[in-house]
Amino acid sequence: MRRAFCHFIFPVLVVCSLQALEAQDQISPKKTVTLPGFETEMSPAQKAVRSLIQKGASEERTGDHNSAIRTFQDALQKLRSVPEMKGDEDSVLLRLGRAYIGAHRLEDAVTTFSLLLGPSADDCRSGVAAVEYCADAQYYTGFANMQKGNFGAAVPFLKKSMANYARAGSGSESVEYQMIQLKQQAETESMLAAALLRTGRKQDAINSLNHAISQLSTVEGNEEIQDAIRASARKSLQDAQKALDLATKN
Repeated sequence: MRRAFCHFIFPVLVVCSLQALEAQDQISPKKTVTLPGFETEMSPAQKAVRSLIQKGASEERTGDHNSAIRTFQDALQKLRSVPEMKGDEDSVLLRLGRAYIGAHRLEDAVTTFSLLLGPSADDCRSGVAAVEYCADAQYYTGFANMQKGNFGAAVPFLKKSMANYARAGSGSESVEYQMIQLKQQAETESMLAAALLRTGRKQDAINSLNHAISQLSTVEGNEEIQDAIRASARKSLQDAQKALDLATKN
């Protein structure tokens, strides 16, 4: 019974957590590339790179991951020849890594995300553009390990990711940004629960789900932030509660 339960709950938590984190692009005020037209003075080279990034993002949203990979690779190559866009490289690397995951090229994804991490691959690279990018890279590295069946290897990456989301939130005075990071931290802990279950650590998984539920409840109940953020937190909260109910009944 326990083995069947773990096989059921793992894809539920993984899919829900992954979709929730990917949805942050729609609401998160992280340091993303600027949309065309929002900068008054851009060189033709900058405009060309930004156009490629937007094209790749559109391809990724429609599920054309292989095209997105080629587009983001082209964007990276051109971006690296434009000194003014050095600060955008990490965000494009993150997009490229996610496109690799979408195309089920897990090794390429892990290699790409490693460019945002330190030499030991369990902390942020010195000079990374944003701590949140590092947290995202650790999250997706953990996810890739889980997809490969390496659940034990995923655990430290997910724990580091949670810590870095917390670090990102604590470094901001914006309540909304803090809540977004708290939400991402909780969704990552839900993913961690799936990995813990698959390594036989049921009580630790239950503890993680309870903690995630508490954090998601905080975000969902905060009336100072966008309704879209609260709605996303509510969906993640419902998913975590369902997972907890299954875990405690089996």
